[in-house]
Amino acid sequence: NSGKSTALLGQESKSCFSHVDIVGITNNFEKVIGGGGSGNVYHGRLENGCEVAVKVLKNSQSQGTKEFVAE
Repeated sequence: NSGKSTALLGQESKSCFSHVDIVGITNNFEKVIGGGGSGNVYHGRLENGCEVAVKVLKNSQSQGTKEFVAE
């Protein structure tokens, strides 16, 4: 996944983060807070202290991608 960016949606803004950034934000994907058919959701914290949920896609099958985007 290195080299790819991940979109993180906030209440009023959209920012892109690298995989390295996401690893730091989630403390190496330490705390699972949920999940679904398309992947797990991890707790994270931005540098400004804002808590976020980061969803990681399990696989790249097209149906899974559609579910991921819908969630």
